[in-house]
Amino acid sequence: MGNVYHYTNLGVLALILYNKKVRFNNLCKVDDFQEKYVSNKMFNTNEINLGRFCYVSCWTKNSNESISMWNMYGDRKEGVRIAVPEDMFDKNYSVFKEYNKKGINTKKLVDIKDKIIVPETVKIEYNRKNHPDLLNDNYEISLDALGKYKNKGWGFQREYRFRLFACKNMNSQENIFFTSEDDYKEYFSEYSHPIEEEYVDFSLNKNAVSKMKILIGPNMSKDKIILLKSLLVKYGLNDNKVGFSCFTEKREDKMSFYQSI
Repeated sequence: MGNVYHYTNLGVLALILYNKKVRFNNLCKVDDFQEKYVSNKMFNTNEINLGRFCYVSCWTKNSNESISMWNMYGDRKEGVRIAVPEDMFDKNYSVFKEYNKKGINTKKLVDIKDKIIVPETVKIEYNRKNHPDLLNDNYEISLDALGKYKNKGWGFQREYRFRLFACKNMNSQENIFFTSEDDYKEYFSEYSHPIEEEYVDFSLNKNAVSKMKILIGPNMSKDKIILLKSLLVKYGLNDNKVGFSCFTEKREDKMSFYQSI
């Protein structure tokens, strides 16, 4: 199992290292607005927004740098690209515990069937032409198409995702998380409600942090490089885990500056 890569800004890297968690955003918050929609051919409904039931963390397995990814997600080339093992998540961690919101313990994220759910890996397919159907071949509700298909214009991302699903149990008022490996019929129906959270944070295992590698953006300024160095020293990432983008002008000079701090 190899590495996955994520382009981001210095602030997000600081939060990942501090919290040792990765954020899963609601599918309604991703940059491709089409992804939240499915259709239902049985009832001739072409645009159903189910994005709020799906949470994703977006990565790529492409080890070659992409200038488009640097520009769009790497803080306009002033950010970083992190590399971590694909099996980054803590298998002993559960988000299914009492959840404190605004100082009031009003809801719980509950564990289905007393097991801890590890986010699943999804390879994005760039062949979306219409909204995928909510029903599978057996006319059963399936959420598997959510967060899985994009049109070919997004193909440069070569994206892999980690994915979770969530819905509210209307009887217990508890938030239920599950993956597509579970039986949708048991947890999700046309009467299900989305949970209120716009994001969910999932814990990393120790190897993910210790094996993390950092690539510094082509245009990162010296003041940001100083801040980055301080951050990496604080969390024990050695200089051999750090490099500069292949698009960096005078890369050797910038690496010498980094090493001299």
